Amino acid sequence: MFMATVALKEPTKRNNKNRIVGTIETKSILSVTKDITRSCLIEKVLPAIRSKWPASTSSAPIFIQQDNARPHIGCCMNEVMKDSGGNNYKVPHMNKERLERENDLPLQVRCDVDAVNQALTLLQH
Repeated sequence: MFMATVALKEPTKRNNKNRIVGTIETKSILSVTKDITRSCLIEKVLPAIRSKWPASTSSAPIFIQQDNARPHIGCCMNEVMKDSGGNNYKVPHMNKERLERENDLPLQVRCDVDAVNQALTLLQH
């Protein structure tokens, strides 16, 4: 399980004194599970990729590769968000080998709030 703090926007299901049903509400998710990751990929990431995909290859499958290196994925995902979903970024190094030797490899990587907000804005368009 990959641990991160992410914002999820979803419509409210019931009326209350502060908002009416259907109002978009931002909620924090402290633990991103496999099911949440799958849902985000299917509902948001893949459609966003497909919308920018060249028309000539629109029926081609999209392959998403994960290497099970949790901190690595988190560091690179931050850079992808900063690059507006692109891959023109320098891979940040966090000295994983040293941290692993010292038994200090982090289980979670902090997301840059501005990068998350920028990515959410791009996904909405």
